[in-house]
Amino acid sequence: MKIVASGLHRLTEAERERYGEQYKWCTLGEWSCEWGARSCTIREGFLCDGSSGGPDAGNAWVFHDYLYKYAKWDDGTWCTRHEADQLMADVLKFERFRYYTFAFWLVRKFLSSRLQAAWDAHRRRESWEFTTAEYAVDPEVLHPDDFIDVALSE
Repeated sequence: MKIVASGLHRLTEAERERYGEQYKWCTLGEWSCEWGARSCTIREGFLCDGSSGGPDAGNAWVFHDYLYKYAKWDDGTWCTRHEADQLMADVLKFERFRYYTFAFWLVRKFLSSRLQAAWDAHRRRESWEFTTAEYAVDPEVLHPDDFIDVALSE
């Protein structure tokens, strides 16, 4: 597994009003994850809502949000909910978030219906293609001081 995370910007209240109250974060730079034969690349400016029901720790939730929203890998093949969930679990484990790895395992085992409801809600709410509305294209949103460059590989 290889992860490149180019940092996040926490949206201000004004930015949340502009882009949508559901969003809390915006990616600074391109993010990527190589996971076995699969890869996932997230463009700069991706708006995401953070970890649902838990702290926004590590990088797993950013990739999880992206795959729940678009359900596609870099090669254009569809991503299943199970694959998105497994990637999150594997990234949590890779980044050594043992407690959150276990907590997410419990959610997958006992609250799978909630994950399915979130997956279904994204499928109804979001288009299958990128639109500029889902990305913060205003340079004012991106603050270089907020960069947290992390590159992890195994």
